[in-house]
Amino acid sequence: MYAIALDMGGTFLKSAIVSSEGEIVQETFRKTPSLSNCSKDVIIENMLKTLLMQLERARELNIEIKGIGIGIPGPADYERGILYIPPKLNKYHSVYGISLRDEIVQQLNVDNVIFELDSFLFLRGESWLGAARNLNRVIGITLGTGLGSAFMINGKIVIDETITPPEGWIGGLAYGDGIVEDIISARWIASQHKKLKGIDKDLEVEEIAHFAEQGDQTCQKIFEELGMNLKFVLEPIALKFRPDSIIFGGQISKSFKLFAGALKSGWTQLPFPVKIETAKYIDLSSIYGAAHLIFSNCRNQSKTDSFGNRLT
Repeated sequence: MYAIALDMGGTFLKSAIVSSEGEIVQETFRKTPSLSNCSKDVIIENMLKTLLMQLERARELNIEIKGIGIGIPGPADYERGILYIPPKLNKYHSVYGISLRDEIVQQLNVDNVIFELDSFLFLRGESWLGAARNLNRVIGITLGTGLGSAFMINGKIVIDETITPPEGWIGGLAYGDGIVEDIISARWIASQHKKLKGIDKDLEVEEIAHFAEQGDQTCQKIFEELGMNLKFVLEPIALKFRPDSIIFGGQISKSFKLFAGALKSGWTQLPFPVKIETAKYIDLSSIYGAAHLIFSNCRNQSKTDSFGNRLT
């Protein structure tokens, strides 16, 4: 089977045609600017153009596409593909309340379109092909514009407030006068850099990480504080969920070595071992997860008859 996978990040749109064997079809992976802070028409046109390109490539290769899996940031109505992202995050705010699913179905004449939270797809991808494969209990963390999270037991995403935060979202937990994302995110790193350097210029996380790697002590201090913030937030969550592993993805995780030491130090409250590592496929995990969502859905449908009764 083949599926089109799309990851709608705040900075980039990543897409590919993926096989049910876990292979990206040759020359179909694309990474383009998401234009997420542009107008409604620009964002929708950009999304449709990306998907149409993959559909045309599938026709050229005579590949039957089973569906389109799409990862989107929250909060959202995932069944209808409607984003409800607050304006302060400066991404996709112009498509607030608009059904992206309806746009795709109407414009591209494709029925099987499934949306899911991007951090859930990240962990699905790592469970299928990456660092979470064959693990029983895993927490997935995506570090980017915000802090995404997912909890998995035996290959299934779990939302259970007795062992996970509400909706499985760590970034939305209350912290001080705000939420956890306020102290663990790309915007926090950028604001700390401006504050500590006494400048008014916004730098990308990649630039700040580069300076840290070159020995800039202020930039190193920012990433060390990020690691300590993560440890402070994650330790009680891990104590409740009891994961075998915590796996990090997202663009900030490419600088994992800059905050790993502070993150891993002194997990004294945990009476069990937890492996802390980066994803096997930081750039592709959500792509794999989006495709796997389509394949899983197709397999589940094939186990029911025409009346919807489950077959044995």
